[in-house]
Amino acid sequence: MVVEGRRDLEALRALGVRGAILCAKSSSSRLLDFVEGIDTRLKVIVLTDFDAAGERLARFLRETLERQGVKVDLAYRERLSALMRGEVKDIQGLGEHLERAATGEHG
Repeated sequence: MVVEGRRDLEALRALGVRGAILCAKSSSSRLLDFVEGIDTRLKVIVLTDFDAAGERLARFLRETLERQGVKVDLAYRERLSALMRGEVKDIQGLGEHLERAATGEHG
């Protein structure tokens, strides 16, 4: 799975998501270097934020990775975005939103 940054990774781990999670906006490398470093045998789930910048990054990742022969899955991002209906704009907000929903609170 590819997310935008470290806080997204931490939020997903707190929600119990397991497996490899890579941060696209790593301070140690350029975005293009990051993309080129992904194993072409993988299927990559892209889970960027639900705002305009996240949409642009998801599109860039999909286009660039697919040109390299990597299978890209945006379905989780699209489903979560539709479910959140604008209530959550980023991956970090998912946990808080789910907690509020579980207790019946409104944001």
